[in-house]
Amino acid sequence: MPQQLTPQKQKRPWPITVLAVITFLFSVVHWMKFILAIQQWETLENAPLLVSPRYLALMGLGWGVLSLAHVWGLWRGKLWAWYGIQVSGALYYLAVWTDLLWAAPPDLARTRWPFTLGVSLLGLIYLFATVHYPPSRRFFKN
Repeated sequence: MPQQLTPQKQKRPWPITVLAVITFLFSVVHWMKFILAIQQWETLENAPLLVSPRYLALMGLGWGVLSLAHVWGLWRGKLWAWYGIQVSGALYYLAVWTDLLWAAPPDLARTRWPFTLGVSLLGLIYLFATVHYPPSRRFFKN
């Protein structure tokens, strides 16, 4: 009886492995943000913040859940993760800039924007270069 050949999933390219690890660490940081916001709720309510503890907790929870989903999708080579990580990356940096302009004290925003711009550009360049790297594209198309 002839053996049937099944298409084999391509090996995960190393840039995707690195992106998945970075995304996992990103998730851990946001889960910690969520947990700390819950644990320190009373302190945060009494602190002179421009945003509520609810906002901090929801942002931590939202990015924590979303990035864990992306880690799983990146690791498994799911096509939706290829699209999703790009959209989420752009939305995340939009959120960072919104926070900097809306929620940060003006003196902090004035001194921190060059660093934030540099990290934003490097992060987005790495993200898009990684997912558009030809072996990465093939990995997600299988």
